[in-house]
Amino acid sequence: MLVSSRTTRFLAVWATLLLCVVAGVPHALAAERFDTGHVDAFYVTAPGGDLTLGLKEDITGNDVEHSGDDVVLVVKESAWNSVTEGIPDIGGSSYFLPQDQDHSLLWPGWDTQPAGRAGFDNVDLVFEDVSGPGSVYVFRTSNFGDVEPVTGSGSIELTRGETINQPYGAHRHANWAFSKPGTYEMTVHAESKGKTSNSVTYTWEVGDSSGSDRDVDRDHGNDAKDDEDNTDTSTSHGSLKRTQTSTSAQPSRAAAPRSTQARAAAPRPAAPRPAESAPAPEAASESAACVAGLNPKIKDDTVSPPAWIDADGATFYISDTGKVDLPQDIGPVPQGPAWMIGSTQVAGVPWLGANTQHPTMREYTSGPVTWDITSFNGPGDVMVYTQGGLGTIVGDEWFRVVGGQAQGAVDIPENTHVHPNWLFSQPGNYSLTIRQTATTTAGETVSGEATLHFAVGGGQPSGALSSGHFDFGAEVNPDGGDCSTAPGSIGVAPTGGTTGSGDSHSVSGRSAGVSGGDAAVQQAGAESGTLRPGTKLAASSESYLAWGVGALGVGMLVLGLGVGLLAWTRYRA
Repeated sequence: MLVSSRTTRFLAVWATLLLCVVAGVPHALAAERFDTGHVDAFYVTAPGGDLTLGLKEDITGNDVEHSGDDVVLVVKESAWNSVTEGIPDIGGSSYFLPQDQDHSLLWPGWDTQPAGRAGFDNVDLVFEDVSGPGSVYVFRTSNFGDVEPVTGSGSIELTRGETINQPYGAHRHANWAFSKPGTYEMTVHAESKGKTSNSVTYTWEVGDSSGSDRDVDRDHGNDAKDDEDNTDTSTSHGSLKRTQTSTSAQPSRAAAPRSTQARAAAPRPAAPRPAESAPAPEAASESAACVAGLNPKIKDDTVSPPAWIDADGATFYISDTGKVDLPQDIGPVPQGPAWMIGSTQVAGVPWLGANTQHPTMREYTSGPVTWDITSFNGPGDVMVYTQGGLGTIVGDEWFRVVGGQAQGAVDIPENTHVHPNWLFSQPGNYSLTIRQTATTTAGETVSGEATLHFAVGGGQPSGALSSGHFDFGAEVNPDGGDCSTAPGSIGVAPTGGTTGSGDSHSVSGRSAGVSGGDAAVQQAGAESGTLRPGTKLAASSESYLAWGVGALGVGMLVLGLGVGLLAWTRYRA
């Protein structure tokens, strides 16, 4: 009996130690950390009619789904910003993730479109619990720079018991702010039409140990490091002035890609390209037979899976639901009544964005895509621009039309999805011809253009796109070229080109923890063909770390069994 008792105690101790080791292995293996790129943190679906809450990201692949409690959402130290000092309910600097994408930071939002297509069009996100070392704030910036709450109580502070109502199936983004560094948790479920989803606990890791001195007196402004990191608070976060930068550099304050009004459009045929990008003489001599290297497409997110359709001739109908009262002149559009497709989705108005994420774009091109407006027709003035930061209206100007004369060009980074504002001064029918130009991975220039039509006010034309999410982008024909000088025509790409569902949001890095140019390099090596929704790319550096920790745990388990067996053998001897 004595031997049996001692044996039992001995084995119990070893079992306890081994269970402690094993318990840590699944979390280490499963946890992924995302600190840059697009995440729909609250992703509501309804497979089989059951309301389901999860997370979807466009960082490790296309539309990759997670349970939500298997990832860590990282708000980098570089997110510390003084921009929230002017918001009375915050009154100080914070770790700030803007509503419009900053390519050096995480871009979290929510998406209820799949649930909406299944009949759950009015969804409540219910926050069962919110915990952390400081306060969490969530709010929207209106088209005209005002701060708007998104919670049911009207507070911008997110606390236990709050709800965020999404009255129709949509994809939305908001501003997020955290007052202190540390780990925050949010336990959330979705409700709609009497049904309740599963609950998910989301983990946010905010700042790092070097940010512990960020807890400054709100009544006395920000600290010296804050001044150093925020040299240009007037610039819109998420505008195209934000290029992708290394995380080791001063983040969120990068120089702007080109966004200029230097090119004026002429009636078709298309205006010549500027001298620095003019085609070689031999290319010009063959321009009559030019086949466009870029075939403009519209990504239609109103269907599942999303479909890429021909862009040339597409018509977008802006009913009086899109009529706004401008508080001031915006570019050439005067104060007062105007019609708008805004940077945020509005029910009953087509939500038209820009997209450089077609699978063939990722496979065959490198670097930004240049958009030029080459011709225009319409009764009024037009302004196309990105949303400004807190308290401002205009971020980057893309195009403007004054008195029938169009001008403007913009470089849109690779792997990007952005929604500008499209503003029209008068009702009527408008046509904007936009040329897209990119550089292939072989260093060649490819281009193509399409004419987009906008029916503003009045009745809806047959076949017009009137509501839902759409993106203007392009697919690549690798056998085509630069048709920017072709007289009267851009050429027609051969039939049978690649189309697919593609991404719907910006991918700052193909892997967690990768941003900027490094991400593009890694992406080129990781992708050998068209990615499909749910495809995962190579494991991130942080995933490798998790696997390393997991492997260490398994090793300890094996070592523990070996030591235990050895000790037991010696004991019996």
